[in-house]
Amino acid sequence: MNVRKIFTALILIYTLPLFSVIQPGGKSPYFQVSDGKGRVLYSTDLTGKAVIGFYETRDTGDKNNALKDELNSFRRGTKKSIKDDTFRLAVVDSSEANVATAWIWRKNMVKRSAELGINIYGDWDGKMKRDFAFPDNESVFIIIDKKNVVRYIYAGRVPESEFAGIKNIIKKSLED
Repeated sequence: MNVRKIFTALILIYTLPLFSVIQPGGKSPYFQVSDGKGRVLYSTDLTGKAVIGFYETRDTGDKNNALKDELNSFRRGTKKSIKDDTFRLAVVDSSEANVATAWIWRKNMVKRSAELGINIYGDWDGKMKRDFAFPDNESVFIIIDKKNVVRYIYAGRVPESEFAGIKNIIKKSLED
């Protein structure tokens, strides 16, 4: 009987993050990702910066290109202080990689990072996806402010009607 209770409790503790969808206004969970060269990025490294992030799969990387282009234009047209106070986070769900294929994933990440001029990180164990409760095989866009509070999250293709509001949220997320 006690073994059954312990087993049930462990299952609940382990699966609880699966049911706690991150909402705007909530704290961002801790995460750890690494790029194609093996450099690790911890969410704590981003303290004091607003994070503008995309979490994608191999199949959804192009889904939000219109938003990416809009944000790149916005970034080019902003003050240096905004550029310094934001971090562009690009994460690919790499949990499908295994010992035999991880080197190919890493090689492609390095190549794509160079093409785009931004470090692309891998969520190699799927923990970020699980802890944020991101949906399977979907592009997710997220804004996390300087105080580690989620200000915006959208799964799927972000409608162009949201772009102006997103830029305003980014500006507000930089305020103290």
